[in-house]
Amino acid sequence: VEIESKKNTFDLTALKQIDPYGAVSLLCVILDRVRSANHVHLIVDEGLVCQTLKAHQFFLQVEACCGGKVSWDKNILYGSTFHDNTMLMPITAVTIKGAERSLAEELVVLLRKQGFHDSVGRGIAQIIGELADNAMTHSAQALGDRICWVAAQRFLYREKNCIIVGLADPGLGIFSTLKTKAEYKALTDSQALLKAFRPFVTSWEAARGKGLTDVLGIALGNNSYLHADVCNLSLQMDFHDGSNPEIKFRTPLTDVTGTRFGLILIDNYFVKKSREEVNKMLEEKERQM
Repeated sequence: VEIESKKNTFDLTALKQIDPYGAVSLLCVILDRVRSANHVHLIVDEGLVCQTLKAHQFFLQVEACCGGKVSWDKNILYGSTFHDNTMLMPITAVTIKGAERSLAEELVVLLRKQGFHDSVGRGIAQIIGELADNAMTHSAQALGDRICWVAAQRFLYREKNCIIVGLADPGLGIFSTLKTKAEYKALTDSQALLKAFRPFVTSWEAARGKGLTDVLGIALGNNSYLHADVCNLSLQMDFHDGSNPEIKFRTPLTDVTGTRFGLILIDNYFVKKSREEVNKMLEEKERQM
């Protein structure tokens, strides 16, 4: 949905629905625009989307990151008591490496209380840890400061409890960071983005580069969904049909700098796929692309 009604004015009332993946993506849009504009204005109303964004602490994060450069009619949402009982974690900023662990632990406790299987909780904890570590690296290289945002929400799909996690950083983006290393420099952006999920593919000199592979192994084992928007690319991975994984490049929610992840896990017992299995699947997809 195109919500920029005029330059540097974003009409949030045009949105029909939003989830954590959309919320952290929208936050990155606003931050990106603030970098180049003296002022950004948001149009809000008392509708469900703006109330949901308030419950997600979206506006608090905008204020914290942008100061007085972003404005909206605060009287419209002031004092509203809308409560979204599906929200597990509002948008939370992580600025210190390792701080994501306590967030993940809190989320695991909440999931357990709501009846989610322990394997889902363990998977979510590992995913947040790996993605946050990756995001902090990219943001530090671009900004000099480490920061990423995490949010999570529960929902029901085909009578199954599910959780969607959104995680974003305003950094260089995965493929740009990877291509700083000589052996990956000649890759196209899309080739580099897909290759970043392969084991031991990294911009570091040391033997790292397993985190994104492990995230993919969890999504693949859970027969779920993972979206990775990086700058102007979107890698959408649909694993709901375990026998036929689907990976496609599509238009991202937004084309601002940085990386935005959206991950869905379905509440059931599952076993994470091995790095070897993930690598084999990605090799096949690379050949097809």
